[in-house]
Amino acid sequence: MDLSLDAISKLPRYRFVSLLLLFSAIAIEQAFRTLKEIEWLGTFVAMGVYCFLIVTTYRRLRDASLSGAWVSLMIFNFSFGPSWNDFYLSNLINLIPMFLGWIVPGSVDKISSRI
Repeated sequence: MDLSLDAISKLPRYRFVSLLLLFSAIAIEQAFRTLKEIEWLGTFVAMGVYCFLIVTTYRRLRDASLSGAWVSLMIFNFSFGPSWNDFYLSNLINLIPMFLGWIVPGSVDKISSRI
């Protein structure tokens, strides 16, 4: 089983890995929130996982021949509109590049579908 960034950025594995990384980052952050003394450690660990999600998404978008600038939506924080427990509905904008990576076929997928 190949676990390199090239293999992970292919469409079938990317869907699973991106969901796993996203839920891991959220779960780590929430788990460390209960421990008030070391909450900062959970933030650093969750940010490391989220950075890996950003890198993987960038590789997936480049594999699908899309601009890497889409990843900037994952980096900037959008906090406007209705909120619930410090979660703004506009934070879902950060997930647009990940959803693009799910639905856009990769360059290898496009070639194999023409044959």
